[in-house]
Amino acid sequence: MKQMIRLGHGPYLGIVAAMRTQRLKYYDVAPHLGITSSTFGRKINGIDGADFTIQEGIKLAEVLGKPQSFLFYQIPEDMGEEDTP
Repeated sequence: MKQMIRLGHGPYLGIVAAMRTQRLKYYDVAPHLGITSSTFGRKINGIDGADFTIQEGIKLAEVLGKPQSFLFYQIPEDMGEEDTP
């Protein structure tokens, strides 16, 4: 099985889910964190190792009305994959 090398983390699905239920876009949330919507997109998807600071995580929880444990959960990379030779 071919392995993928990934820098950073996978998308924060909890943040995505909270934003979708509230019909929010990156440009709606980013100003609350003092960042651009482009930077928000890089951080939510872990592009180039970008990630949220602790302060941004606290603010996101306030803005989205969800606990950080919900917003920042990660699905293990090997979950659901079959071991194939």
